Amino acid sequence: MKEITEKWWKKCLDDKEKLEHWLVGLYNNEKDAEERFIDFAETYCKSDIQAYVIFRRIAEQEANHAILVEKILKDRNVELFEKSTKDGRYWRNTLPCIVDCSTAAAIGAYAEGLSLSRMRVIISDPNTPQDLVELFKVIEPEEAYHAKILATIATKHGMSKVKDCHDKGLEELGLKIRDKYEKK
Repeated sequence: MKEITEKWWKKCLDDKEKLEHWLVGLYNNEKDAEERFIDFAETYCKSDIQAYVIFRRIAEQEANHAILVEKILKDRNVELFEKSTKDGRYWRNTLPCIVDCSTAAAIGAYAEGLSLSRMRVIISDPNTPQDLVELFKVIEPEEAYHAKILATIATKHGMSKVKDCHDKGLEELGLKIRDKYEKK
């Protein structure tokens, strides 16, 4: 997956319009992540106060990430438009698998792990513009915390329970190729 991400990032860096479109999408993803974690907390975590507080804290951090990305867009004079990512290729395959706090945490952990992997590729690429390196150096530690704490809340059981849904989401994103021997 790292190699796919590196190729994708090079294409973004080589195409200003593609990069700007991705940055606007990132803003919308972060904004939607705030709403998603609030919804997870309210729907699945009310009986577990510790999980509830963690989900709400993650939502706050995602809101701050959206603000940081919005600042980058303004500094670059990129027109911001709002577009929901709630029914995106990954989410339409994973959200139906969420039935409780454990599965919500598991999908959150998987999604945050994906973001984390992408950020690390972006940070490590010597051609990444400095403003984006600085942005992701701020966001990356929080994403690492999100992925780790959500996996802890999910437990191995929750992670395995939603693994097939996560894999379907990865396939939709072109980040996983189904083995011809896997069940469909």
